[in-house]
Amino acid sequence: MSSKLSFMVAEVDQLSKLGRREYFLFNITDKNIGSLIDEIKSTISPPREYNVNVYPGKYGVNVVVEISGLDVGKIKNIDLEISSKVLEICEKRGIGVHVMEKLEII
Repeated sequence: MSSKLSFMVAEVDQLSKLGRREYFLFNITDKNIGSLIDEIKSTISPPREYNVNVYPGKYGVNVVVEISGLDVGKIKNIDLEISSKVLEICEKRGIGVHVMEKLEII
């Protein structure tokens, strides 16, 4: 019975995790948010086994970044790299980051 349980635990550990962070911005328009997302996408290069999705949020003044992969530590490292890029790009463009939500791992 315990060997079945350990197999099930091993299977759960191999499931993909999802990291999600939302950035709420000001001094931005719908047109600017699209080009901001394009620039963010062009500056990131995650490992091949990780998927990064960057898209506008439902409020029109926010950007959502989702990172999926197996290792939570690597997701956090990728998120840190993306967060610094977002802040750098926004500063360069004169876009204010009102709130940078906490990274959620699901």
